[in-house]
Amino acid sequence: MDENNESKNILQKLKEEDGTIVILGTFFVLTLLVGILIGSMIVSVQDSDETDSITNDIGDSNFDYPEWATESGIEGEEQLMAAQENHSQHLLDTNYTINVDIFEEEMESEFEYKFDSNKELANVFQSTDEQQTRIFENHSGEQPEQFIRSSDDGNITYDRAPILQPPYTGEFEILEFMNVFDVEAVEVIESETEGNIVVYELGNVTEQEFQGQMSADGEIHLHEDGYFPYMNIELEQQTEQGEIQSEQELKITDIGETTVQEPQWLSIALDETDELEEEDFELPEQPPEQPPEQPPEGETPEDLDEDDLDELQEQLDEQADELPPEEVELIQQQIDELREELEEE
Repeated sequence: MDENNESKNILQKLKEEDGTIVILGTFFVLTLLVGILIGSMIVSVQDSDETDSITNDIGDSNFDYPEWATESGIEGEEQLMAAQENHSQHLLDTNYTINVDIFEEEMESEFEYKFDSNKELANVFQSTDEQQTRIFENHSGEQPEQFIRSSDDGNITYDRAPILQPPYTGEFEILEFMNVFDVEAVEVIESETEGNIVVYELGNVTEQEFQGQMSADGEIHLHEDGYFPYMNIELEQQTEQGEIQSEQELKITDIGETTVQEPQWLSIALDETDELEEEDFELPEQPPEQPPEQPPEGETPEDLDEDDLDELQEQLDEQADELPPEEVELIQQQIDELREELEEE
């Protein structure tokens, strides 16, 4: 399994451990294998009327990269983990606001997430064409919970749910793009008050199976403190229904200045929803990890090649300690036999 695939696996694992249980609707993470599409994101770190910043070409600046990043982006599993941790922890240690606007051919969506680390409270607002959702998250205490107010075509409903994930920080959307596309540092935005930021431009798709099927144009910004305050991407994907285009605008602002108050509708939500039970806060059990798929018996399929066998071998090596020895021996024998058949062809 190549380094890109390993990076995808660690991102998937991190997603299961982080994020927010807020339903973002059409604000979705890029999941290429199941064809889920996300659009472009634009993040703003300063107002256009500010004059403190100076933009220089990458060759004319000495940007202080975090140890897990280079001019070519982020490469490797450990570097991705470090980037995820650095970004999320930097935000969670302070207050911040994340705004997301999504534009597609027949849909527009707004999303806002405000987090106050001092109070451990968050206010969430999401709006699609006909539906608006407001969420108040209380992350304090041993049993954090959230209250949800939904307005769908004039009908207002309330709900209450446990919070089983940390506050939303948005790093996975950025890291997905940096993992799937080539990136290259092109310039540095220098500011004495805001700090220095390196600008990455997106290039070609790194996964061969998706080349010619999708393309992206945009940029990702990395702050010298190790978090990503800016991403601007337009995505095109070829599907059976034709070409799909989407655009997404994301802003991380008011770092250290965001404040959160209890919403006025909270008292109504308390009255109209039932208190949560102890078992509501228990994390769902993860399904047991499945053993690697055994190679087919008999003749070698026409579409089975050396790369497929290498991937099976790597899966077997990773899970050998968790499987019965006789099963490991059987799978290994089948892989070896298939290699011999390929060599004879």
